[in-house]
Amino acid sequence: MASDKVGMENLVTFLLTALCFFCQTSNCQDYSSCGLRSVRRGKIFGGLQSRPGMWPWQVAIFRKNSDEDQKPQFFCGGALINSRWVLSAAHCFHKRQNEKYVHYRYTIKAGDHKIYSKDPYEQERDARIHNHPNFIPSTFENDVALVELDKGVKMGPNVRSICLPKANENLSSPGEIVSVAGWGYTTKGSHSSVLLHSAFEIQNNKNCKDTTTYEFNKTVMFCAGHGKGGNDTCKGDSGGSTVREVLRDGRRRWVTVGLVSWGEGCGIKGKYGYYTRVEPFVDWIQKKINGSILSCGDPGNIPNGRINGTDFLVGFTVKYKCNEGYRLRGRSKSRCKRNGKWTKAPTCQKVECNDPGSLRHGVRRPRKKKYYYKDKIRFRCKTNYTIIGRSAMACRSNGMWSGFKPACLAPCKDPGIPKGGVRLDHSFKHAQTVRFLCKKRNQPPSVSYLTCNNGRWNQNIPRCIADCDDPGTPINGQRQGTDFILKKRVYFTCDQGYMRVGPKYIQCQSNRRWSDKAPICEPLSCFRPIPPQNAYIYSRRQQKEKYGFNEVVMFYCNKGHFASGSPFVRCLANGWSKTTLRCPPKNCGDPGTPTNGRRQGNVFTFNNKVNFTCLDGYELEGPVERVCQENGTWSGTTTTTCERVECKDPGTPRNGIRRPENNKYVYEDRIDFMCNTSHYLRGNTSIICQSDRTWTGTVPVCLAPCRDPGIPIGGHRYQHSFLHNSIVRFSCNSGWTMDGSHTIRCTDGRWDHDSPTCNKACLRPNKYPVNGGIRGSYISYRHKYSISYYCYRGYNLVGRGNVRCLNGTWENKQPTCRPVECRDPGKLVNGGRYPDQNKYVFKNSIRFQCKTNYTLRGVPAITCQHDKRWSGNVPRCLAPCRDPGIPKNGHRLDHSFLHNARVRFSCRRGWNIEGSQTITCNNGNWDHTTPECMECGSALGMEDRKIPDGNIRASSTRYRYHAKDGRLNDRYAWCSGTARNPYLQIDFGKPYRITGLATQGSTYNNKWVENYTVTSNLAGSSFNIYREDGLDKIFIGNRDKGSVVKNKLRNPVIARRLRILPQKQGGFSGLSPACMRVEIYGCDLPSDCIQIGSRIVAKWYSNPIDGYQYLKAYLTSISIRYWRVEWEDENHGRPRYKYLLTYEDLPFVQDVPPKHEELQVGTRVLAPWGYTYYTGTIKTVRDRYNRYRVRADDDDEKDFTIDQIRVLKAPTFCN
Repeated sequence: MASDKVGMENLVTFLLTALCFFCQTSNCQDYSSCGLRSVRRGKIFGGLQSRPGMWPWQVAIFRKNSDEDQKPQFFCGGALINSRWVLSAAHCFHKRQNEKYVHYRYTIKAGDHKIYSKDPYEQERDARIHNHPNFIPSTFENDVALVELDKGVKMGPNVRSICLPKANENLSSPGEIVSVAGWGYTTKGSHSSVLLHSAFEIQNNKNCKDTTTYEFNKTVMFCAGHGKGGNDTCKGDSGGSTVREVLRDGRRRWVTVGLVSWGEGCGIKGKYGYYTRVEPFVDWIQKKINGSILSCGDPGNIPNGRINGTDFLVGFTVKYKCNEGYRLRGRSKSRCKRNGKWTKAPTCQKVECNDPGSLRHGVRRPRKKKYYYKDKIRFRCKTNYTIIGRSAMACRSNGMWSGFKPACLAPCKDPGIPKGGVRLDHSFKHAQTVRFLCKKRNQPPSVSYLTCNNGRWNQNIPRCIADCDDPGTPINGQRQGTDFILKKRVYFTCDQGYMRVGPKYIQCQSNRRWSDKAPICEPLSCFRPIPPQNAYIYSRRQQKEKYGFNEVVMFYCNKGHFASGSPFVRCLANGWSKTTLRCPPKNCGDPGTPTNGRRQGNVFTFNNKVNFTCLDGYELEGPVERVCQENGTWSGTTTTTCERVECKDPGTPRNGIRRPENNKYVYEDRIDFMCNTSHYLRGNTSIICQSDRTWTGTVPVCLAPCRDPGIPIGGHRYQHSFLHNSIVRFSCNSGWTMDGSHTIRCTDGRWDHDSPTCNKACLRPNKYPVNGGIRGSYISYRHKYSISYYCYRGYNLVGRGNVRCLNGTWENKQPTCRPVECRDPGKLVNGGRYPDQNKYVFKNSIRFQCKTNYTLRGVPAITCQHDKRWSGNVPRCLAPCRDPGIPKNGHRLDHSFLHNARVRFSCRRGWNIEGSQTITCNNGNWDHTTPECMECGSALGMEDRKIPDGNIRASSTRYRYHAKDGRLNDRYAWCSGTARNPYLQIDFGKPYRITGLATQGSTYNNKWVENYTVTSNLAGSSFNIYREDGLDKIFIGNRDKGSVVKNKLRNPVIARRLRILPQKQGGFSGLSPACMRVEIYGCDLPSDCIQIGSRIVAKWYSNPIDGYQYLKAYLTSISIRYWRVEWEDENHGRPRYKYLLTYEDLPFVQDVPPKHEELQVGTRVLAPWGYTYYTGTIKTVRDRYNRYRVRADDDDEKDFTIDQIRVLKAPTFCN
């Protein structure tokens, strides 16, 4: 930039705050936190080169003329404040006079280091610009802009965001050192290709003002530099951020404090660079990003707890933690809401431990109902009881006791002394052991123990026991063992031939008894033996169930088997002896296999069978099955053989012969067939006898020839053979057509078709019906062929539509075409039709005309169409309306009473219109009655309490005399708490036309107000004093406590709030309080037109790319050039207003819900997203929930009710 004042498009490190979300895993690299960087330091004009990643929030902004084919040019810098938004300077994007018609397209590059080469971390995005609405190009005030990216950038080591300052945080004090980075000029006229950085000192306001000839606003600007020249921010650095490092959340973070804005020259000695302060614009930045400009402020720590978080902007959350020993009650997080308030914070309650319960057989100290963190309990047991566990425990921070409650375990009773023994111990407490010992000759010989376990011994007391008696020895047996003491065993066996019945051994038990009786020895025996296979016991005398020791049994073989080996077995001590007897079956020998047959079965022994079958074509002669008999021979007396099968005689064909001619035909015999002369053989020439007694085919047929079919007249025949299956072809002479088949075939003496005939053809007719024609384009048509006639659209065919050719002549007459006829459409009521006739045909038209002063609705003419329908409906003649008259004390502004005419009315000054200001004529009837002009002066609701108590406020109140009691004729009154500037304020909830007021004193304490002034407020927070003749009006009030004094306002005011300010009090002297009761008089504002005080939805922010943004407001002033509008609410004491140019397209719309018929698909509307209205379009109409789908101009979609929507249409102004 030259020495003239111009926005020096500087480079600078860019700012970001907003949402910095933390990585949820301990081992991941966090790139989302603002103001952090991976690389440490490295000036712009005369600056030092930076290393990649040193200033990761820095972005380069490019632009190109969208109407020219050129590469984007770098021109300004900026800084990321989150992944979608970049902070820069507004003058970068302000168009000068010579750029008025230039259309720029903007892009940014994040992660860039070398401006004209591709860097590995570089990310490019398209951008949209949002300049601050109050930017002043001539003074560079409010030089702030936000750049919105079409898609978020990906955060990483070289792409991060800068932190924003807090709204009330002053980080740009004189003497502070700030850093700036950019690709600006390194020497005058020389541009840097790599990112540079430098550091400057912030100067005091006096230095900043004294070193420039231009205007310097210290509230939104500061200057910085050395003043020695050399280092400075120059062209190309504009929009960049000046940053400094501060301590936040326990970490050093970089925060943006200013934006490179302007300067005089570049690096000139004695000059400084000028920067826009960021702090005053944090609310605006947050509103653009998050939809709100409010901050909730520091919520502070909670008792016995602390807060975690430093961002207090709308949408941000802080987290609460309790001190050790305290527990959160409520949600751990609090969120900053749009109304500037935090959601409810939790509380920290001291941790409570559950009552551990009393100690059975013991006591606890201290004994309380509740125990809290660090409380201790001590336990003690009764006499002789043993404590198990820790005798003390403490309540810990997690609500658990430091240990478990102990137990008091009981002692055991005296166990006594066993008979024949002694006890060695005498303590019976829990876990104590008592030992016992038996005397000589008693058992057990060793020491036995008992242990006490919580009042019970672990087992019964031991006993001392003597020996068992002699058990004896069994007869025919022996005993091993002679020691009969406790737990000793004796064993028993039997002699040979005898078996033991009873236990193998017995044992001496503690009761001096044996475990069982001694066994006995019984003699051995064998059960009936099992005979060998195919054998049996020889005699019935030997067949018994049991056999004595050494007894012998003999076996015999069954019939058909022969014996081999010894047939005897003997009963021994261990069972029967083994036998060598075997009984194999007898063998009959091989019976043989028949010729041309098969045999099934290869076992030829006793009782086995063999079966015989024959091959295909042979049948069995003799037995099919033979059995081996017990004498070793086969059953049956004859030999089995296989003989050939026989087929039936097939017969001989008619008109034919067969060879050979036999009486009998057997398997594989063949017969050949032949036909007589001139006959045709159809079928098999030979057949063979098969194995299933059938032939391979049927007997053939001998077919006869046909007779001569003749030759058709006017034609020819081409073949002369008439044998079976012969084909004869025919044709006709030129000009003749054939009727019948062109070919015939001979089948067994008959032709498959009759012989054809030849007929003459017909020529195409040379005349067509009027308004019709013939389908097809042939010159001639064969016999019996038809032609089809048709009529043009709008005409009907009269006669037969098809005509047939019969042997050279056409069968019927040619048809004709007549026009279609339309029905009479009817006559026009209160009008006429031309021409008026009885019949209307195709293309006839009718014109309609109404009587004088009647309005034609519909088409003025209709035509009879080809489909017998009229081109339109008969119109209507709508009647005019009668003169609606002129309201008393009013005017009528229009004089046409025809259908659809609108007539407007107005009232004289001081009179209010009751009814519709505009009425419309609808077919002889007005849609509303004629309005009346009523004098404006009805009570607005103080006395009848239509105005709620909460809408009545005061500067101060005296005990028992509240603001809500200041109602006319009320029992009490309002009295001020002090005589210093008292006032009573009444909020009507919406604007009214105020025409007068009445006052009254207080009867309870005999006080009143003698004089007062009145101020009014329509919107915002400022009040305007009521004036008459250019002077503040002082109203005459009361002179006693009870009378009512009314005052009219010569100049009625439109206001939502009214204040009555007492000037002189009566009934007291000195500093006496003001006491009064009041009523306000006025009337409502028109609802169907716009005037000062009307509630509207006004255009507040203009952005054609995202869609315009509107807010609810009041119209406070009207002039030729502009409208002045103010926000509906006070906005925390800061009135906000805006001037809307009168020639601007739809600067506001009336704040009235539309009708359903006004909302169609595609209708342009306003719809609220939060408190802001955005422009959009109706996408879908009324669903089952009576909602409309609206698509905003930035493609966001949402459902709304009809009460939320406002139609974008020009408002109607009141007269």
